[in-house]
Amino acid sequence: SHLGFVAERWGELGVTPNWEYAATDWLDVSGGMGLTYTRQTEDFDSFELNPYVEIKPYFFTKQGVRGVQLADYVRYDYRAQYVFASEERKNSSRLRNRAQMVIPLNKASALLGGALSVIVDVEAFFNTNDLQERFSSRLRLRFGASYNHGTTWRYQFYYTIQRARDTIDEPFSTTDSIFRFRVIHYL
Repeated sequence: SHLGFVAERWGELGVTPNWEYAATDWLDVSGGMGLTYTRQTEDFDSFELNPYVEIKPYFFTKQGVRGVQLADYVRYDYRAQYVFASEERKNSSRLRNRAQMVIPLNKASALLGGALSVIVDVEAFFNTNDLQERFSSRLRLRFGASYNHGTTWRYQFYYTIQRARDTIDEPFSTTDSIFRFRVIHYL
């Protein structure tokens, strides 16, 4: 889940249950359903259902070269948004692409129990059409740390610099700082 606030009283609260399958040693496949309430700066607060599918090919393997993982997440989002003020329902889709590097600090691999790792990635969002929202298209640069507590629990903290624009035709107009803490449990 995530929570973000800025000076203009924009805020977002979301929960995203996720299913992930390790198809091979170099490919993961996942899917999920995002549920998000957004308090917009204007009078168009919204609720969004966001089912998605994602593939994550690893360059080399999940173990990486000398433990360093390189991966490329490619994600397709279907977005169903309900705007409370206008009582409108709108649909859209979005493609996301994230290139990521994970560097283990104290173990041979970031996948091992007790591993502490540094995470760096860049992500771009491409919309097929615009929904009524403050941040339609985004470009993100993230820096983070991850700790694996055994093989079933993982804790991550990210700092994200996000550039955003309201429509596809506009230049990127805002820069935001986002802090995110994630708790991941593997069954």
